[in-house]
Amino acid sequence: MSILGGAIPLLGGAVSGAAGAWSEKEQDHFNRVAASWLQLQKDEIKEIGVTIAEILTRLDLNDEDIRKRIESPEYLSLLKKCFRDWSAAESEAKRILVRNLLSNAAVNKICTDDVKGHAPKPKRTISAAGRKRIAAAQRARWAKIKRAA
Repeated sequence: MSILGGAIPLLGGAVSGAAGAWSEKEQDHFNRVAASWLQLQKDEIKEIGVTIAEILTRLDLNDEDIRKRIESPEYLSLLKKCFRDWSAAESEAKRILVRNLLSNAAVNKICTDDVKGHAPKPKRTISAAGRKRIAAAQRARWAKIKRAA
């Protein structure tokens, strides 16, 4: 019985050691994934910073109108929208397009969202004669269905 009593702590220690090694391996894997994700985020933030600096170098910051424009809520909203999915722009050509858009938007005013792109279509009306023709055609269709039944 005493031999069995000595084997149980030894077996428990072995199981505990194996579980600790497995847990350490899992934590190491998680740390590597987290570190690579953080590096991607760091690179993306650096690229966004370079892009903003490039946009600002294109602008004449001494011009009061441009300075007001880049500090306006409309421009800051556009800036947020452009950089929200910066990593979704798969190609450098798309990112250049975003840079150009932001540079041009800083110089020119952007229309507000409540402005429509075109005039509303006029309401179409049917003449009395047209309504009579439509009604007569509908009556003829019903009469044909009733005869067939």
